[in-house]
Amino acid sequence: MLSKKTKLNELRLYRLKAKKKMNSPNPEVRIRYKLGKAKRKEAWLIEKLRKFEVSKTPGEAYDPEILTEEEKHYLKRSGEKKKNYIPVGRRGVCGGVVLNMHLHWKKHETVKVTCKPCKPGQIHEYAEELARLSKGIVIDLNTNFFYRGKNTVQPKITRSRVFVLDLL
Repeated sequence: MLSKKTKLNELRLYRLKAKKKMNSPNPEVRIRYKLGKAKRKEAWLIEKLRKFEVSKTPGEAYDPEILTEEEKHYLKRSGEKKKNYIPVGRRGVCGGVVLNMHLHWKKHETVKVTCKPCKPGQIHEYAEELARLSKGIVIDLNTNFFYRGKNTVQPKITRSRVFVLDLL
């Protein structure tokens, strides 16, 4: 076990070595120091993110209701008249989007999801992911209308935590 004074001396020595590397006239030494520092920071941040990791294990089997074409047409028309929508931002489909869908479904039976920064094929991926996570039914893929279903259940989480669902 080291004494407090020896620990402080050791830390002071590390700081001096780091300062020498930072102020070195050789650019290669400075770049190597910065890369090492960045790698340590990345490892620290990944370790910190593990607290918020969401398991990707499939839960209970989701069986959506089957809607007739007349019901889909009616729900699409009623959804177009209403102005309730949810934007999908830069981060893509995340926990906040799903919770906002459930909050909209308290008052309305349909909700429109807008994807502004999406690429053409990405809209279908977002629709599938949102249908799976929110347990809603996709009415129209072009405009991304979702129906809550007759037996909808509100999630137990009432506030969004900091977690992002990767679509990779």
